[in-house]
Amino acid sequence: MTVSTYDTSVMALAGQHIEKVGRDLRSPSFLVRFVASPVRLLLLWWLKKQSDKCTENAIFFKGVSRRFLEMDADADGVLATWLPKIDELKTLVLTLREGSLGLHQKVGGDNSELAVACANLLAAQSDLFEALEDFRWTLLELEANHSRRTEGYTATTPDAVDAMFERMHND
Repeated sequence: MTVSTYDTSVMALAGQHIEKVGRDLRSPSFLVRFVASPVRLLLLWWLKKQSDKCTENAIFFKGVSRRFLEMDADADGVLATWLPKIDELKTLVLTLREGSLGLHQKVGGDNSELAVACANLLAAQSDLFEALEDFRWTLLELEANHSRRTEGYTATTPDAVDAMFERMHND
């Protein structure tokens, strides 16, 4: 399959976005520690900003996953670089989510503006984590689709799958 200039730029954009999300997730989150009244508005603004960033990034990775599948991209050239970075981003999201859960517990489970903002951030962080995991699996699927097939270890029918497993068991 021929890769167009547009498709190549989508690949480059995805690589740049992985780096950008990493920088965003590592940004200082010192505001989360403050729940006092004087910084309430600032905290609400920060929580909304973080929710928006997570949502924006989740939408990006969902769209890129879909586009990569549509163009049947060969991800082999980026797999070794991107997979560890995606795993690192997922770990960062989980760490931030843990902090957000702690903040949500501190502000209480009521329907206050702060509790709602925390809940929205938790949902956005979950969406981002899922989008990153889906993107990771998209890359692995594309790599598998473009991998060299080994004689005797491919199957297109249930009987051929059984024979392949039998062959692997005997090897």
